[in-house]
Amino acid sequence: SGLWVLPCSEAPIPADAVAWGSSWGWNWEWVRAPRLRELAPGLRAEEGLFCPEVAQVRNPRLLQALAAYLQKLGVPLQEQVSIRQLEVHGSVVKLVDAGGQWEAERVIISAGAWSSGLLRGLDIELPVQPVRGQILLLQGT
Repeated sequence: SGLWVLPCSEAPIPADAVAWGSSWGWNWEWVRAPRLRELAPGLRAEEGLFCPEVAQVRNPRLLQALAAYLQKLGVPLQEQVSIRQLEVHGSVVKLVDAGGQWEAERVIISAGAWSSGLLRGLDIELPVQPVRGQILLLQGT
């Protein structure tokens, strides 16, 4: 995967883009042709900023596949539930929301960047946070 930032006349790459990315601990690389063609032969650019550590997941597709797999295994699912608290009692996880509670031996936390808030109550630090951004998916030739 990785993230490409490509310049154009309407929106050149900001001079501080590498510093911004580095502040998040990412390794940015200015890539120029022909190396750009090796890494991304479909891109039609002469140069670009590349960050190999940034990955992408199409969340709706991932969760749809996960739900289908779990249903195939006979796992009961509770969707559209806003869990407010997790508690662990021995080998049982108790999930609490405004309308009730559930117990399970295993749970999958799929709250994205908000997962850290749920896990914090269990003294688990997950270094993720929501970051406002934009996503663009192009189907190029």
